[in-house]
Amino acid sequence: AVEEDLNSPLIKLNASEITLLRSWNPPQPVATEHAHIGSHPQKQEGLFYVGIGIPAGVLTPEQLNGLADLSDRFGNGELRLTVWQNLLIPNVTKEDLDSLTREVVALGLHVEPSNIRSGVIACTGNSYCKFASANTKGHARELMDYLEERCPMECPINIHLTGCSHSCAQHYIGDIGLLATQVKSGDTTKEGYHVFVGGGFGDKKEIGRQIAKAVAFDDLPLMLERLLKKFNSDSWPQESFQSFTQRQSVETMEDWIHAATEMK
Repeated sequence: AVEEDLNSPLIKLNASEITLLRSWNPPQPVATEHAHIGSHPQKQEGLFYVGIGIPAGVLTPEQLNGLADLSDRFGNGELRLTVWQNLLIPNVTKEDLDSLTREVVALGLHVEPSNIRSGVIACTGNSYCKFASANTKGHARELMDYLEERCPMECPINIHLTGCSHSCAQHYIGDIGLLATQVKSGDTTKEGYHVFVGGGFGDKKEIGRQIAKAVAFDDLPLMLERLLKKFNSDSWPQESFQSFTQRQSVETMEDWIHAATEMK
């Protein structure tokens, strides 16, 4: 009777299709977590704040002294920290924005939003923390350079690298979360990571799902490249990375990152 009313046959779904349908979430608006990078108007008329990207939260003494000097000359002496390990210089006049931007770039930092570089967070790592199993800061910078060159993204991606289960960098709520571990390699060990995807916070709160265990860091950049390229090619218009990964099975994503040939 229903088929007659619809003038169309009903399609019977198999068990896996039913499971996928039940887990489906409509695409969410593209996130704007990195929107603080660059110049933005304040509530106070005529004043702006400038968000400065700090790669993995690492500054040299020369860069920090330089930023303090810029804040004195172009702002009111304040430097504000963000949860994304970046910095803000507030209370800058419109007339000074171009000069400030040029001098920030001269320090080796960036004020242009990057959908990868602006959202990479790393804990202290084993350079200064006895609990960490990997050089998270160094690996974060390597991943930034590798992925930014090979995977231009149209929406922000957050990658959190944390050195141990204390999770100071909160790997479980990142779009991509990396939890450091030691990986056996013959008679020795290498630094590596467990890989999680699909985490979120706020109105998109979610604990990331693990899709790979004990991946040596040497193999990690290519795996993440495959995953991000799959997102670029198969995601829906305006779909976030979190929404995209939530509608995939763990097994499917495992197949992607372990594919024998590089995805184009």
